[in-house]
Amino acid sequence: MGGAEPSDDELEACQKAVCAAVDAFAEFGEGRVGGFSIGDFKVTHYEDEGTTGEEIATADAFEMMRSLRPIPLRLLAEDAVVRVPDGTGGYAEGVAVSHVRFARTQSVVDDGHRGADAGGGKVYVDALNSDGAFEVPAGSRIDIGGHSYLVAECRRCEDFNGHVHHWELVVR
Repeated sequence: MGGAEPSDDELEACQKAVCAAVDAFAEFGEGRVGGFSIGDFKVTHYEDEGTTGEEIATADAFEMMRSLRPIPLRLLAEDAVVRVPDGTGGYAEGVAVSHVRFARTQSVVDDGHRGADAGGGKVYVDALNSDGAFEVPAGSRIDIGGHSYLVAECRRCEDFNGHVHHWELVVR
């Protein structure tokens, strides 16, 4: 793995830069621009090459994504066991995936027997820092925090080079 984990200031700066690039595209869209600033984030491009807001925002986002670091280990505090469907209505033997993050959610259920559902949420699996990481198919079961959840969706999050940065599993 190597390298030091980013500081909170570095993480915040990265987040702001990516958000600013996205905001620039939303603000300037397809139109030609010579430069713009959003807060402390500035982009200048005064050459008359027909540069659009989309091109500038895309280039800046590419630059940020090239240096996108893995999710810090300090944020990946949970371990999980994943069981994928075996094709016969059951599940294969569990595979351990350590260093994941589980963001729990709970919603209100309006029926006469209970006031809230069993919960669910999103599990973040980092491609580098989560030991045993793999793309978990929807329909799998994941055991985390003493509960078993159904994986309703697996969203693959890639950098602009097509490499997987992390997966987001929607569980219920």
